[in-house]
Order: sequence, then C-alpha cells, then structure tokens
Amino acid sequence: MPPFQREIECTAYCRYWTATTLTGSPYYGLTSAGTVPAQARPPILSKQSLLQYKKLPGRLLLPWRIFPRQGTIAADTDFYPFGTRMFVPGYGWGEVEDRGAAIKGPGKIDLYHCSHTEALKWGRRKLQVLVVLPGQSTLDSLKIPRPVKDVLKGLNWLRGLIF
Repeated sequence: MPPFQREIECTAYCRYWTATTLTGSPYYGLTSAGTVPAQARPPILSKQSLLQYKKLPGRLLLPWRIFPRQGTIAADTDFYPFGTRMFVPGYGWGEVEDRGAAIKGPGKIDLYHCSHTEALKWGRRKLQVLVVLPGQSTLDSLKIPRPVKDVLKGLNWLRGLIF
C-alpha cells in the first residue's frame, strides 16, 4: 500500500501535566517507544520555516538548530504502528513514537510541542495528513544498508522544501 492522505484531528500536547494532581509540573519521561519527545523543526529554507520568521535569528545563531528535526506524534498504535511517519501541514514531519489514553482510532493524533504556550496556540485542528506506514517509503525498497537508509530518512528537508 502506498503512502496516503487522511483527514485527521490533530491536537497538541506538551511536557507539562494538565489533567492530574500533578498539574503544571514538568514531566521528564520518555515516550512509549523509549525516545525523548521532540517538536518538529522545519528545514531552514522551507516555506513553513519562513512563516515562523521570529524563530529564524535563534536558528541561525545556534548551529545545531539549523538542521530540521522530526517531531513526536502520539497515535493509536493499532492503526499507526511505531515508526509511522506523517507530514502535518503547519507542524512538519513527525514519527509515531508515543500513544495516549484518549487517542482512539485512525482519526486522531497528538503532536508534541516544547512549550505549553505553543501547545495551546496549536489547539485542535482537522487537517489532511500524509501518512507513510513503516516499509512504504521508496527508501525501504532500495537495496542499501540500513544505517544509510536511516541517515537518508533523517534528511527529510528535501521533502520539506517542496511543501
């Protein structure tokens, strides 16, 4: 099955507890896949990055922030297994690395944001999301070593320049 687009309700979450007795306390844990959550960072020359012009000076001054980064997505792993990549307009590329108790079915995902303010600003949106399940990308069909594939998948800035 090739990559497909689906209308998905995209909500935001951050590293702060909100619906428990620990409200407002930071959560320093890992995702369900055992990774540290990260917010997507678009390629420096992409349209999405240029629309976030207030963040450009900091990205240019700090060399490690120049490079794009995939975000963390929480989804129902019965429909989107760990490793599923998604392109969410306005957020960028993300990978399913987490699951949430309130995320049920193929029509809901949560997008990780570094700050509570950014998560509240994102809110809840219904968007057309490009879904690439594990094994569906064109890189997976190439006969090259897995470490090389992993590096090439990390260079998602090529696709980001198109959007």
